[in-house]
Amino acid sequence: MNKSITINTSHDRQSLLIILSDPKFVLPKLFPPIKEVEVENDSFNAHGRFMAMSFNMHGNVLRGADLVYAFYLSAGGGMGQGKLTMRIKEREINLEFEYDGWMERMSGIFFMDRWFSGFARRLDEDVRMERIKRKI
Repeated sequence: MNKSITINTSHDRQSLLIILSDPKFVLPKLFPPIKEVEVENDSFNAHGRFMAMSFNMHGNVLRGADLVYAFYLSAGGGMGQGKLTMRIKEREINLEFEYDGWMERMSGIFFMDRWFSGFARRLDEDVRMERIKRKI
């Protein structure tokens, strides 16, 4: 499954890099079924429920020219892997999601479209509130 979206924002690149490199901020906002995220250094472990099934997502945040969330997703014996890439420019974010695994059949295009469009619609305000909270 591949999904990409371009999001326009009023925030500067440096503030976006700081906030979007935090899995506790990004993961629950982009994937609403995620209810808990634990972070240790550049690694994350997220838990949630989707369609009555508990799942676990674990991976790493790679910081370079792009922000990359490389992850594994598991639930009930099913496994998958994916990558969320954020190309952050001044006032614009190109978000690319790639995933191959068991959840592809369940989440499909309907949920992913809804989650991504909701993330894009709320991002500017969510980042604004997070900048206030963190005093960035």
